[in-house]
Amino acid sequence: MLPQDEELPVNLQRLQAVSRGKVAMQKRLLEIFFQAAEGDVAALKEAVANQDFPTMEHKAHQLKGSSANVGIPKVSIIAAELQKQAHQKTLIDANQLVDQIENYLQKARQFAEIYFSD
Repeated sequence: MLPQDEELPVNLQRLQAVSRGKVAMQKRLLEIFFQAAEGDVAALKEAVANQDFPTMEHKAHQLKGSSANVGIPKVSIIAAELQKQAHQKTLIDANQLVDQIENYLQKARQFAEIYFSD
């Protein structure tokens, strides 16, 4: 059983809008997104460990936009906070924020696998 709309890790209305309702395109968009996000998270972890603020800001910005585009708003919100911290050159909650992004991406991926299972 799927959770109620407000609890879904993927905003299906946004995903349907960006894909013009084409299910195959929705699946492909999410596949591409999750693959790219995995690389972004790995780069963020490394950037945080090395206090590489420009890379942190860039990768967080990328993740903020791409996750909003495919309808994963929680990741976008967390990435925006991480981008802000990187811009301010602070690491107050950076590791926790990256962990939250990673955990929420996992939830979204699991949801997508169930939602698009034939």
